[in-house]
Amino acid sequence: MSYNWEKIFKNKTNEELYEIFLGKQQLSAEAKGFAEKELKSRNFNFDNIGSYKKKWTLEKLIEEERNESGAYSLFRWSSNSKHSLMIAVGGTFLGLLMTFDYFFGFMTQTNGNKNQYEQIGFIIFFFAFSIIGLITYFTKKKHENKRKEKIKELINEIK
Repeated sequence: MSYNWEKIFKNKTNEELYEIFLGKQQLSAEAKGFAEKELKSRNFNFDNIGSYKKKWTLEKLIEEERNESGAYSLFRWSSNSKHSLMIAVGGTFLGLLMTFDYFFGFMTQTNGNKNQYEQIGFIIFFFAFSIIGLITYFTKKKHENKRKEKIKELINEIK
């Protein structure tokens, strides 16, 4: 089966074409040749690959930052640091609420029974939840700061 590589490669980015040209994607030698031909038609400078790589890295970092700060991040596990902080605050609030109920008994149950071990279990669960949220917050905040620094560095290098 033969492919119309010229037509296929018209819609590819320079980065994708360069990876095909390098052989990072499992395609035929014919495809590598067409990738090189398409790159040359786009005036791709093979002698200055470093600037292209910096540009591609910058684009990926900016896209990652947009995905974390957008509404799409609410529906994924990898959200931004603010979501982790909200989880930590919520866990702390519920843990304190359960602790005050344990000592002062201000929440009533419909059946009148209060299981002491169940209450302690909930207290431990919510405080563990808040600790995990805080650890996640600091980890994500550190990653976000590194990404921002890398973006600034790449912008200065590209100029």
